[in-house]
Parts: sequence; C-alpha cells; structure tokens
Amino acid sequence: MDERIDLADVRKRLEDAFQGNVRLVFWEDEGSDYAEAIESIQLEGATILNATHHEMAVKRRVLRQEPEGRFVLYRSGGAPDP
Repeated sequence: MDERIDLADVRKRLEDAFQGNVRLVFWEDEGSDYAEAIESIQLEGATILNATHHEMAVKRRVLRQEPEGRFVLYRSGGAPDP
C-alpha cells in the first residue's frame, strides 16, 4: 500500500457513499492499492467485505444471511471478466 494513502479520507468517502437509502457500495481496486488496508478500515453502519476470490460466499452473506445489512463489496484487481 502506498504510504501516502489517507485511510481517514477513504473511510469518510465510503461513509458518505451510504447517504440515503444505499445498501451496497462496490469498490473495484484495479491496482490493489488498498488490499492490505481494508482490514483496518472500520465504518459506522456498514461492513467491508473482501469479495476477491470469495464472490459466492459474499453473495450468500449479502443476499441470504444479512439481507438488510449495508456493505462495501471490495474487490482487488478490478472488475471480473464477464
């Protein structure tokens, strides 16, 4: 991770993304710049889930186990191939 990344700013931007009736925020980190830092980012009222290589487990949690929960779905390496 680049040491110049301001995690407080990242946290604020993510929390701002949940204004209103937003349930899911998708975060595609093409350069994997935040891959090591996402574990340390704590959000108020939402959970960051690392969907990288865990897409089906994340889908089950979001749709079946916690259908009212608010999540940031993080994926390093950018969007998956169609």
